[in-house]
Amino acid sequence: MNGAKWRRGRRLLGGLILAGVLAAGAAGEETSEMSRAAVLYRQGRYAQAEPLCRQAIARIEQTRGTEDTGLAAALRLLEAVETDLGRYREAEGTGRRALAIVERGFGEEHTETGAALSDLGMALFYQGKYAEAEPLFRRSLRIKETTLGAEDPRTAAAWSNLAALARAQGRLAEAEGIYRRALETAEKRLGPEDPAVATILNNLAELYTAQKRFLRAEPLYRRSYAIGEKTWGAGHPNLVPCLRNLAALYRELGYYEKAQPLYEQALEILEGAAGPRHPDAGGILHGMADLCARQGNLSEAEGLLRRAIEVWEASLSPLDGRLALARHDLARLYMIRHQYGKARPLLERVVATREEALGPSNRSLIAPLQGLAQAYRAQHDYARAETARRRALAIEEQAGAPE
Repeated sequence: MNGAKWRRGRRLLGGLILAGVLAAGAAGEETSEMSRAAVLYRQGRYAQAEPLCRQAIARIEQTRGTEDTGLAAALRLLEAVETDLGRYREAEGTGRRALAIVERGFGEEHTETGAALSDLGMALFYQGKYAEAEPLFRRSLRIKETTLGAEDPRTAAAWSNLAALARAQGRLAEAEGIYRRALETAEKRLGPEDPAVATILNNLAELYTAQKRFLRAEPLYRRSYAIGEKTWGAGHPNLVPCLRNLAALYRELGYYEKAQPLYEQALEILEGAAGPRHPDAGGILHGMADLCARQGNLSEAEGLLRRAIEVWEASLSPLDGRLALARHDLARLYMIRHQYGKARPLLERVVATREEALGPSNRSLIAPLQGLAQAYRAQHDYARAETARRRALAIEEQAGAPE
């Protein structure tokens, strides 16, 4: 699950939530705190926004109680901040609380309920909890289509969430169709220079990159970045996903001299806004490691992979596929160096976590099992080597040709 999110397309969320607080009748200090928090959020200053959100929440609870819809609005802004700081488990808890208040205050079919469902779904999505996220996304879409209409940009955003889910689950053709529909709606209703259009362009370009359709992806990334830079200014954290994705595209095309500065720029912006432990920092470090490895800089690649794994171990579920991929890549680097004793435990862990996450017959087990067979043979553990080899072969035969 790659981030491809332009901060989840919630760049205007601070303003929308503040409007919700005012509409709910909140007044006084909590409104001032929410106003400042919303401004900081839109500026990408998430760490500074968080304490103001918490202060506003405490004041609303004291003055208006724990069921006030203004409290739900403040909680939604805090959820957005936590998500953009990469603290997805905390965001999930905050989102669940906000949704419960919204459902009781507005009703289960209200537009605000649809928005809160979408927010919670994204917090789950970024944890890889796709089965939990999907019904929330679908319910949010149904509510928005009913209350706002099929052509509303917020409905297009709900479709885009489902496209991201389809892409993460490997349903690429389905995802492309949904993204195209969302893009058409956003351009028609908001204009070609709106930030929502930039979000969809970036996500569609990332899909094309995954399909190796690089010539179609590059102009979309460039257009997406141009819109974002015009909207927020250079150095805003909303630009990080597009910078990272464009760097990955150039890496795949072999334009290493173009990819490196983009990776460095993305990492600098992200660490400045959200700190070095944000999950997206792990993704950038992983991409930089691959770039180094392709140029033969294996020692530098090893250090970057270790940093990526450290970030992801601190911020992701142990079963997250990104963590498994980084460990597999580090193991492959050790295999190149014939350091089989270092590669073996990494590969064993990759197999164990992929089994637990995806089942014992998933195609993603083939490559690490083949690597394990090689490592076992190199260490003269021939029985285990044969077991791993046979198992990889059986999965390959059972799975058939890749999709």
